[in-house]
Amino acid sequence: MTNLEQWKQKNKWLNLTDHFFGHRPKKNDLHTFAGLCQEIDTIWDEIFHNQDMMDKYIDCCDLQNILYTKYVLDGLKLRLNKLEMNLKYKGEALMGNVTGMQQETITRAKEYPMLNILEAFGCVVKRDRCKCPVHGGNNPTSFAIKENRGYCNSCHWKGDSIALYQELYKVDFVLAVKELQG
Repeated sequence: MTNLEQWKQKNKWLNLTDHFFGHRPKKNDLHTFAGLCQEIDTIWDEIFHNQDMMDKYIDCCDLQNILYTKYVLDGLKLRLNKLEMNLKYKGEALMGNVTGMQQETITRAKEYPMLNILEAFGCVVKRDRCKCPVHGGNNPTSFAIKENRGYCNSCHWKGDSIALYQELYKVDFVLAVKELQG
């Protein structure tokens, strides 16, 4: 260990990521975060390039290329929107603050009995098994609950109470957590 590392350890020195994120993020989290940022930058470059091309095609009155470029731009904007939402949620999760919710609130929502969610949705649960509510299968034992997590043997869906509530009621994470709080 170098002198600097010893001094940091002795004085309980925190680095910038410890202050910013409140914990030491996993390497994979930061790589995912950086990858999302890089992909967003790339898409912005493509959007600017296609807008320049659109101006050229408008000057030339090339209707076919104008329509094609508009189609490409719409697709890029959709991808950009998805990536920015993903970046927002990943960033908030890394910082330990998902849209202002406390970690305890999320933990309580995850602990909400999955059995109650399934029964409220109209599933008949026997011995912690039922028809899969996610893909609507016919096999009465394809969806299994174990330790308050669900798994479907047919469609391979898996998740906790929050993920199941989101999937069944088509709501976002924040609303699912609020609903599972009571």
